[in-house]
This record gives sequence, C-alpha cells and structure tokens, in this order.
Amino acid sequence: MVLQQKVFTTSLLLLFICAMTVQGSDIYSLYRTLYEAQRGPLLKPNAENVTAECQTEFQTLLYNGTAALVNALDSFGKPQSGLLVGNWAWYGHFTECSNLEDFKYCLLTMIVDAAVIPSLKHLPAIPIEWGVCAPNLCSNEDVHNSVETLLEYLHLTYNGLRLVNVSAAVSCVQKPVVPYSAGFYCCISVCAIVGVLMIVGSVIDVIKRRSASVEPILSVQSGDITPLIPNQENGGAGGKDFDSSHTPDSGWRRIIRKILSCLRLLLLDFALNRNLKKLMTVSETNDRSIDCLNGIRVLSMFWVILGHMFAFGIGTIGLVNYADVYGWTQKFMFQTILNAYFSVDSFFFLSGLLVCYLTLLKLEKKNGRIPWHWFYIHRYIRLTPVMLVTIMIWMYISPYTLWGPKAEQLSERPLCPKYWWANVLYIQNFYPARFGQACISWTWYLANDMQFFIISPIIIYALYRLPWAGYCMVGGLMCGSLAVTGVLTAHFDFPASTSAIAVGLPAGSGDYGNIIYQKPYVRIPPYLVGMFIGHILYRLKDKNFTIPRFHYMDVTYCPLEGSLA
Repeated sequence: MVLQQKVFTTSLLLLFICAMTVQGSDIYSLYRTLYEAQRGPLLKPNAENVTAECQTEFQTLLYNGTAALVNALDSFGKPQSGLLVGNWAWYGHFTECSNLEDFKYCLLTMIVDAAVIPSLKHLPAIPIEWGVCAPNLCSNEDVHNSVETLLEYLHLTYNGLRLVNVSAAVSCVQKPVVPYSAGFYCCISVCAIVGVLMIVGSVIDVIKRRSASVEPILSVQSGDITPLIPNQENGGAGGKDFDSSHTPDSGWRRIIRKILSCLRLLLLDFALNRNLKKLMTVSETNDRSIDCLNGIRVLSMFWVILGHMFAFGIGTIGLVNYADVYGWTQKFMFQTILNAYFSVDSFFFLSGLLVCYLTLLKLEKKNGRIPWHWFYIHRYIRLTPVMLVTIMIWMYISPYTLWGPKAEQLSERPLCPKYWWANVLYIQNFYPARFGQACISWTWYLANDMQFFIISPIIIYALYRLPWAGYCMVGGLMCGSLAVTGVLTAHFDFPASTSAIAVGLPAGSGDYGNIIYQKPYVRIPPYLVGMFIGHILYRLKDKNFTIPRFHYMDVTYCPLEGSLA
C-alpha cells in the first residue's frame, strides 16, 4: 500500500496542537488516533515531498509508542502569551529534544503578515520561529517540505494573522556534534606553535634584558687590564696579533652566528611582553601626526558596536516584544542607532585620508619615485595572513563552540569551504552574489577597502603632479558614484533613508545588501573625500595654525548632528 506523502505534514500540525493542550501519555494516545484518522487520501501524492526513510522512521517511532515520543512532543515550541506584541519566538526545549537518541532539534522560520496588529501595522512582515523535534533520518528538506505543504494546504491563520510566505527556512542541529576533523587538529596545531613561539620569544627577551642590565656592572676600563699576550701597539717584542679569523672554521662560525642572530630576532618578534608593551604604550607623537584621527577612530568604533548590537541582536536573540522594539525606532534619539550605516563611512574616510597623506609624504621624500609593486605587496601581506587565520579558526574551531537552537544558522559551516578563496582575492562583495553568504561575511569592508586601495595610486600621483587633475578625478568619481546610487535606489524602489532598512523594507524593494550596501561603486564617496582632505593636509603640513576653541565644538557636534539626521 502506497503511503500518502501528505500524512507527515498533517502529523506535524496535529503534533503541534496536541502538544499545546495535552500532557503525558494522553499526548501519545490522542496523536496516534488522529494520525490514523488522517491516513486517507488527504492530497494527491507527491514523490518529491518527504523521503521514504523519513516517513518509515516516523511511523516506527509512532507505533512503538516509546517514552521518547512523549518527550519529543513535549519539547516542541508552543505559542505563548503576548502574540499581539510580537512574541513569535517559539523555540521549545532544545536540551530535551537533543537528549533524545532518535530525534534532533530543528528551527523553522516562517514569515507572517503582521498588518492586523495596530502596533506593528507599518511593518511588512515579521518572522515566526518554531522549534520542532524531528526524527534523525528526516533531513532539512524533509521538514521544510512537510511544513511548507502543510501551511499551503491549510491556509493557516490565527486571530487574523496571515502567512505571506509559506516557505519555511529550516536549520537542524546535528547530533552528535561534528567529530573533530583534520582541519580542527591542524588549526589547533598552528595555534599551539604560535603560542610556543610567543613563550620562547618572551623568555629570550627577558634574558636579553637581564644581560643588558648586568653588563655595565661587569665592564671596566680597558686601560686597567694588562694583556697576557702583548702585541706591537702594547709594546710587545714584535709579536703578531692573535686573530681568530685565521682559524679554519671561522667562516662557518660567522654563518652560524648570523643564522642564530636572525633566528633570535624572529623569535623576539613573537615575544608577548614586547608586543603587548607596544600595543599598550601611548608615546609622544611627532610633529606631522594627526592626533584627532584617534578620536574619530574611537567614536566610530563605539558607533559600529552600538549599531551592530541592535542589528544582529534583533535577528539572533529571539525577540518576544517586537512591538516595543518598533516603538523604540520611532524615537528621535534612536536615529543614532538606525544611522549607524554611516559609522562604516567614517572608516572609509580615514583609510582614504591616510593612504593619500602618507603616500604623498613618501613621494616627496623619494622625488616622485615609489616602487608601486611594493605598495600593493605590502598591503596584501599586512591584511591577508591575519584574515586567513581568522577564516581557519572560524571554519574549524567555531563550530565546536556553538550549541543551541541557532547553532547551525550562526556557524556558517558550509560557506567558508565554498567561498574562502573569494576572501583571498578580495572579491567577496561580488561573489557570492548574495549579501551575508560570504565566508566571514563582515569582511565585505576589507574587500571594498582593498578595491579602493588598488585604484588610489592613479589619483594620488595625479594629486602630486597636477593637483587640479587629481581634484577633477575625485569629483568625477564622486559624481558618478552618487548617480549610480540614485539610479539603483529609484529602480529597485529602496527607501531614501537607511532608517527604513532597519525596520523592514517594503514589498518588492529588492535586496538592499546585495545591490547597495556592499558595492564599491556605492561606498567610495567617503574614501574620495578622505583622499581630498589628505591632500589638503599634505599641502598644509609645514604651516602652524591653531583651531579656535569654539570650532572644536562645531567639529565635535557635527557627527552627532549627522547621526540624528
């Protein structure tokens, strides 16, 4: 007898309803009765819906009547109080499900129309997150297809809430945790080697410092010592100087000493005490330093952290009060958080300023001649090794530090093996095409910065030789970027303010992250402004001038005013 493919989807709904209202062994009895009643031809079979393995295991668990099934039903997420204020995070009990041998925890995300809720009527939709306890042999696709078909069939509504997207995103937490891989052991070995080098370097540095402090005590005046073998200068009777360089193995000794010296210097570069001291030391700067940039860095970093706390927090912690959060966004002072988009622009500005200013100083020192190939190589070597180590840790160690309902969503396990090479080439803001799907996706900023850096020598050299030509290039690129941004915004119907992005895009507005947020032809204006200011500072480097105190207030409050605009 052919098992109807839709039985499993109906069973999930029945399980959901029963788990809300029935306890203990009654759950099993009622659920089995309802399951039997629905085994008839509910809908036409669809062979691509749920795999036979999943259905077979589901039937086996059901008819065996084990206590584990009762626990599985109990661990399902259930609607709670506060639905009308946005309490739609129904995670269930992750640990209870994970402890069951034949089941695994899956988190489903469904998009729901919230227009009927007065406090949320301006939002196009919000997600329902539903935790389910599925049989081990059921894949993400099995659970996805079952729920999707179920919602389609039932046109499910609750108190006026309507599903606007029946497609459910599913992420199942695998059991047991992924076993230690070769990559994990390799990553741990690399980290251990670096740790040993840090310890050895620190020991060598301590010994070197103590030796340097002891030498002055042991030193004496050379005139106080009578040589045992006097030479001609010291009044010797025609004797020759004793020179160890004439010994047969002196050449090898010099080579060995040189190798040991290089090795010691290499180990000292890893010394923790040395590097920590350099990082923590605030030394006096030279006359040509730009101290105010440190303030811009600090304030911008605080701004970035504040904005990301809300941007990522809303999507990961499982809000139970969407209405309250939406109310915050309507307050005037909350614009500082909603406009944190521009905090990244301040770093682009700083990058453009420093690249232009420092390169112009070097061009002046070298009479306009710079080995441009080293200009690029130095930059690549500075950034890439650190990023590769970060990718390695993210790929092979972070999966073992995540355990919970959203472990699979946050780990990005399948992304780095596929797309790590895009990071090495600094094209992760173009490939993969979808925003947030790149390996360590936050490095879109580095991709943009590297792309700006690649074209910067053309502008910098023009500013050095023919400033008016450089200004024209900066102005032309900026106008082109603004024009492209305007056309894309109008074509895809994006809102004019980034504040609207934070509270939900209108339907049909497109993908803001893919088209606007991470693209270099949109983000380059602050970098160009930084290059322009860098050239102005270069021309004023030899002039002493003071800024009136009240102008400091203007400069301080301008960013605050911009964040509230």
